[in-house]
Amino acid sequence: MTRFTITFTAAEITDETTAIDAIGTINDPKVAHLSNKDRHDLRKMGPKSQGYVNNLYDIGFNHPEIIPDTFSIVTFKNDRDAIITLNNFRNLLSGKVEAIDDTIMQLGNNNMGDADAVYGFLKSNAKTNATLKALLDTIADPKKHSHTLAEEFTVPPASSVYKDGLTKEMRFSNHGITVFTINQDHLSTGGVNVAPGDSYAIPDTWKAMNINNMSGTTAGIYSLN
Repeated sequence: MTRFTITFTAAEITDETTAIDAIGTINDPKVAHLSNKDRHDLRKMGPKSQGYVNNLYDIGFNHPEIIPDTFSIVTFKNDRDAIITLNNFRNLLSGKVEAIDDTIMQLGNNNMGDADAVYGFLKSNAKTNATLKALLDTIADPKKHSHTLAEEFTVPPASSVYKDGLTKEMRFSNHGITVFTINQDHLSTGGVNVAPGDSYAIPDTWKAMNINNMSGTTAGIYSLN
């Protein structure tokens, strides 16, 4: 099987960074920046709710006589149009982000295999070389980093779960394609972001934590071991 591998030129890195910065220049002044509490408390507009909103917008737009002066149907329309635009943007970006996550996962798998190979070379040569033996003693056995099956849990989009009963030396691992933010107990500040494919050693002082799926469209998958 041919090994999957890629490289980026300096020019490609600059071009991609510039393109991403350009998106941020437009979006950053416009987008909301919610706290974990906001994400939990705000009403969520799913497919059924969207039908409700669209029906009431059409009624309000077609019957202006029922709308008091204190209510702006124009603002209603602007927010509705912005949601459509942002959904289109998200659909364009989500496929690209998923491809990046898949590529990072594949390359990470390559790196682990490469590290195992170098460990084998080191272990073989350390038998007759004291310097290499000292280096070998500083490296954890690769068996400790091998893939082991752990029970996986799912967190729905834009949702959070509370996990108590944490024990020492536990590790939170993100097996999905969404970003998690985890907080000690119910705290809404000082959260730790765990990207897809990454893991986080939970501090021994944590006895419980809140696990927040930062994606509004995709379920998150995690394990604790």
